[in-house]
Amino acid sequence: MQLWTFQRNARARRFYEARGFVPVEATDGSRNEEKEPDVRYLWRRGRELV
Repeated sequence: MQLWTFQRNARARRFYEARGFVPVEATDGSRNEEKEPDVRYLWRRGRELV
């Protein structure tokens, strides 16, 4: 499973990370509608991310 959130959304980032999501990509926001820096998270059931 993957999801995106804005980098400045510290509350959401803490929530996702506490549930095992791992940040794998950060952008400067140039590719999203809001032009806001964001971060992509991955989560895998029963597997470690490498």
